[in-house]
Amino acid sequence: EHLINMSATQEIQKLQSEGGEFWEKMWSEGHTGWHKDFVQEILKNHFAYLTSGGQSGLSVFVPLCGKSLDMVWLSDQGLSVVGCDISELAAQQFYTENNITVKKCKEIKYLHKTTIFSLLEVC
Repeated sequence: EHLINMSATQEIQKLQSEGGEFWEKMWSEGHTGWHKDFVQEILKNHFAYLTSGGQSGLSVFVPLCGKSLDMVWLSDQGLSVVGCDISELAAQQFYTENNITVKKCKEIKYLHKTTIFSLLEVC
């Protein structure tokens, strides 16, 4: 194993140039130390404040969601949840682990710099 000493700027540039490949590799190899197998307590503790008293029927956007259990909990509280992540594998694992049947409604492809991304609308 070779260790490479890079500045933070170089590391960020490396990650940006790899695009989604880096994150797919992290998920496929199980290098997901950031992922928690529980709902964040801070979310539960402040839910009423965040939803103006616990209103249901609201929508919430969860960027960089991975396969966060927070999304399931938010849905169980009556919110409409939209999660977004660069890793398709994380999304597939989320659906499988939570017994969610996925039906693709729409796929939109777009180009950012040199990478083609797909946006999937799931029904």
